[in-house]
Amino acid sequence: MNARDPALDRLIARYWDGTLTPAELGTLNTRLESDPDARRWFREVCVHAVAAGEVAAPAGRPPPSVSPPATGRGRISRRVAIGFGMGVAAGLGAGLVAHRLWTPDGPQASSLAGAKVTWTRGQVFRTGPNGEALEAGAVIPLGSGLTTVGPISSAVLELADGSTLCLSADTTVMVAAKGGRVVVNQGGATADLRAAAADRPQVLVGTPQVGLFSDGGADIDLSSGGRQTEVNVQRGRVAACDPNGVRTDLRNGDLLTVAADAESTVRPAPILPDNFVLDIRDRLPEGWRVGSREETPAGPLLVPQLWHDPYHSAEMYQLRSHQSWVRGLVRLFPDSVVTARYRADRTGDGQVVLVVRRPRSTFKDSGCLVWESQFLATPPGEWRTLSVKAAEMLENKEGPRFAPPWVAFLLIVNTYTEDLGLRLADFRVSRPGSA
Repeated sequence: MNARDPALDRLIARYWDGTLTPAELGTLNTRLESDPDARRWFREVCVHAVAAGEVAAPAGRPPPSVSPPATGRGRISRRVAIGFGMGVAAGLGAGLVAHRLWTPDGPQASSLAGAKVTWTRGQVFRTGPNGEALEAGAVIPLGSGLTTVGPISSAVLELADGSTLCLSADTTVMVAAKGGRVVVNQGGATADLRAAAADRPQVLVGTPQVGLFSDGGADIDLSSGGRQTEVNVQRGRVAACDPNGVRTDLRNGDLLTVAADAESTVRPAPILPDNFVLDIRDRLPEGWRVGSREETPAGPLLVPQLWHDPYHSAEMYQLRSHQSWVRGLVRLFPDSVVTARYRADRTGDGQVVLVVRRPRSTFKDSGCLVWESQFLATPPGEWRTLSVKAAEMLENKEGPRFAPPWVAFLLIVNTYTEDLGLRLADFRVSRPGSA
């Protein structure tokens, strides 16, 4: 550089101190990406600082590691970031973001408050064995969280930086005791992430597998189920960091999937189909909530499981699918046909429920399409077919109050407290005239 730049020097000094705000981090990233002289000066300062530290190190101390840490408990060293090249801006940003997301505290932990509940529908409780019911105006302090219980339950949280988080049905969220992270442990949510600003700390939103950060603001959908995470960017750009500090940059229209084996893929978000077949040929879908898969000579079957349904406060025999808040399972219209092939040992009452939302998940409305009648006893070796139009499933107290198309994101099959010996061989949704 031809002349010293005090502003850049201050940013580099705060970087070494680990006290950069998100806005300052964005400024430094921009300088390093666009200004070759700034990159050379940054490299020179860092190399001299590392060299001085190594010269001053006590005899016998091993040299700094030249490989990233094996776990997310440490930050990639600044010397490693320099060694990986420029790359500096991306490596620097990922290191600092990952540090704030995955270590117990972060540089702004003390300045972050909890979250405020601004809207609720259905049953919303504070997490814990004696969780109290929550309404608009309730505050979720650091170290606490909330759960939405039931197929149409939802809540909206206002975070400390002005971002909002809309929680879908059967979703659990925790606000970390330190660092201000908001983690969707189970279920689905839509976040309006505010842009980084120098006058306020930025809340970091994510799941147990990934943390999400946006300098310029973004609308995103995210879901966490089992050991899989999905993130869809509706607007803006987002940096996704895993516990090891590996950063993936996402833009509008991208779908990030982090699978059970921690492998991640990015692809364009698929168009939601009008036809759907529940595929259990090899295994249950990742994140399947309730019920088991049984291999038989007739092929694989779904078997309801007795579990405590918190919405009904009773143990019931149910099948409960994975929650596909991000991508949805299928798009439904009044003429869509819901079909299930089943057999039952005894005749008894039952339900088939499709929990639906609007096509744009930024709207917090949801509802249920419900078939409610009897599963009929089936002679040995035979099968029965349930077939009903979506328009015939609207007349229930939790039916959607918005126009079609409806996007189904959760399937529930219920025989209440009775075990009817129900076995489901096939479930599908089809629309006449669609491919």
